[in-house]
Amino acid sequence: MKKYYYLFLFTALISILLLSRQFIPSLKSNKSISHNNNSFDIHSNDANQNSDSTNNYENSNNNSGDFVIPCSNTVHITIREFINNQQCSSYLVKENETLNDILMRYNSTCAPNASLKLIKELNNITSTNDVKAGTTLKIPETIMKNGSLYTISQGDTWSKICEKYYPVYDIDSIMKLLIFINDYKNDILPLGDTIFLPKI
Repeated sequence: MKKYYYLFLFTALISILLLSRQFIPSLKSNKSISHNNNSFDIHSNDANQNSDSTNNYENSNNNSGDFVIPCSNTVHITIREFINNQQCSSYLVKENETLNDILMRYNSTCAPNASLKLIKELNNITSTNDVKAGTTLKIPETIMKNGSLYTISQGDTWSKICEKYYPVYDIDSIMKLLIFINDYKNDILPLGDTIFLPKI
């Protein structure tokens, strides 16, 4: 009796295996299947090709397998653009008043060199002697009052300052602007100097 029972199980197992071969397509060979009147070809190496493509994509992203978006500072600003966009107030120079007297009003938020540079640029002044009583000056009060002062310490560079205080701007363009506004002749930062950092 037990012998017939095992024979029955063996026969049933064989039948199941034969039936499964009819309904499960083999992925080891090329197959063509159809769905909604559309025909699709399945090739045995499709999975390998897709895997290779994925690996290549991962390798192009520092071999980490993570999707990396390259970051770049894309906001450019020119010196002329910055100067032309300043909101200015008009100031009438009084008798016996010098340009330095006017600049003293902004010393707490704007370095004297920067104040002088901005006013000279906006008013096309080549010499402080050109400013006389009765002269109307354009004063960029907004930028001069809202900026900040920064004292150069050991290890500071223009690029480090730009990266810290102007992270969304292109380093080269913002560096040229800061050097110009602070009236430096080159990119050397003397230790202990105080520079003006405008709020942009």
